[in-house]
Amino acid sequence: MQPFLLKTRDGLEIPSYYFLPPNYQAGQRVPTVVHIHGGPHVRADFWGPLASYGVMEAQILASRGYAVVLPNFRITPGFGRKIYEAGYGEVGRKMSDDHEDAARWAVDQGFADSKRVCISGASYGGYASLWATIRSADVFRCAVAGLLISDMTAQQKTADYRHSSAGVEQWKKMLGVKGDDWSRSDQVSPINFVEKSAIPLFIYAGEIDDRTPLAQTTRMVDALKRVGKPPEAVLIKSGEAHGYGTTANRLELFENMLKFLDRNIGSGSAHLGQPGTGNAPAAPAPQQAPAQ
Repeated sequence: MQPFLLKTRDGLEIPSYYFLPPNYQAGQRVPTVVHIHGGPHVRADFWGPLASYGVMEAQILASRGYAVVLPNFRITPGFGRKIYEAGYGEVGRKMSDDHEDAARWAVDQGFADSKRVCISGASYGGYASLWATIRSADVFRCAVAGLLISDMTAQQKTADYRHSSAGVEQWKKMLGVKGDDWSRSDQVSPINFVEKSAIPLFIYAGEIDDRTPLAQTTRMVDALKRVGKPPEAVLIKSGEAHGYGTTANRLELFENMLKFLDRNIGSGSAHLGQPGTGNAPAAPAPQQAPAQ
């Protein structure tokens, strides 16, 4: 796990992280996953017994030959007011620009192949990944969307925090919603643009999730099927809420995730060849920013 400074297209500089496979050699371009943290107004990098989900996923994927980029992005707290408030009104807009910029950074550094980059995440990260199948198909080859939000407007009226005026107001600020005019929220809701879905998608959810209710997943899956673009894989586990708590279910999730990634950007993606073979032109080792 190494730090780097994510420089966004509009000039922000945000401390972030990346992971390389243990056998990585300079000059190799390996399949890469950009993992988007949840919240979104939380951190990618928190520690303790329940360490960051993104760090756990990154370590699993890196152990199987994938590079992983774990960006913080605008609205992430702890990096100053400028970075935090730059997220207001930018869900699905400049926040998604930041996700794309993280992918392009990895390509520019020489370890990511631009044709073998996927996006992944859960909760807000699931939303961001789902939205990327519509907005960012020129950047990402596939998407893993967990515990997702497909309808941002319905989310604010059905989630467990709907009775918290402060919680809903915070989301309105991030969406740029004024009063009772939800049009700006509708403009960044994937459910309204299913016909534009353009890359392979793996969805997972918990049956009793009350933070991002299961209807957010089932409505999206049904809508994608109606337009002839069903997800490549869907995993819904009974008894699970906002995150998989049982070891067996976590194992099943990551086994299915790895199979999905392998088919789309790994050794199973026949037109791209084996990952990590160094068949790209030699590139310098990734630059590292000083530890924060």
